[in-house]
Amino acid sequence: MQPTTPDTDSLTSRRLPSLFLPHGSPPIPIEPCISSEYLSSLASTLPIRPKGIVFVSPHWITEGTFEVSTANKPETIYDFDADTDVEAVEKLRRLSYPTPGAPDLALRVQSLLVSSSLPCATCPSQGLDHGVWTPLYVMFPQADIPVTCLSVKADLDPEEHIRAGRALETLRDEGILVVGSGETVHNVPEMDKGQPTKSWCLAFEEWMEETASLKDGDLAVEKFKEWRSMGPEADKAHPASSPGEHMVPFLVA
Repeated sequence: MQPTTPDTDSLTSRRLPSLFLPHGSPPIPIEPCISSEYLSSLASTLPIRPKGIVFVSPHWITEGTFEVSTANKPETIYDFDADTDVEAVEKLRRLSYPTPGAPDLALRVQSLLVSSSLPCATCPSQGLDHGVWTPLYVMFPQADIPVTCLSVKADLDPEEHIRAGRALETLRDEGILVVGSGETVHNVPEMDKGQPTKSWCLAFEEWMEETASLKDGDLAVEKFKEWRSMGPEADKAHPASSPGEHMVPFLVA
């Protein structure tokens, strides 16, 4: 009998994608919208059910080094912005997302980052901020997939966050879903609900889409490293009040 080798196409078909998700305004779990409709159908498009999730949220920012959560039972954090509708906040506080933590996966994440010369500490107390649990609440309502969170570094260095994503890439072949959440444009004061989309917003989003669609992946990476200077209207898309923390999770994913 001749030895058999794995079917490459079969292995590829089981590889999980990495995802960049909108978490929009916190009411996503309670107010139907385009984002919630997208998230509710997204899980069914995955090639396999994830064994675990590594989640990067713009609402966990650490100084000096990456951190990864080793919490066994991460708490649901109700860290809503001051301008969130009071009634919506009351409804959201009645919800929870009691998914198990993934401390073993967290240690694997730490090892992969350190092996790539990216220092990473562990944090046993970090829970699930609204950038994590609100999209997962819609996407995986059963709350039964273990989750560990990876922080965003306060320096918002594009190259380091891209390197972190590359270090985690192997996890996708092991049944682990790597997710970043945020917004391609995060200038809340200038984004009026019900009003036509601003031209500067469209310009930056079009650049993001065009760059992400480049067939030359290395060129795309080089452009994203310089997104602040190369992206049209980047200073409006991510102003000084929100200088890129909602952008860098995309670079990891």
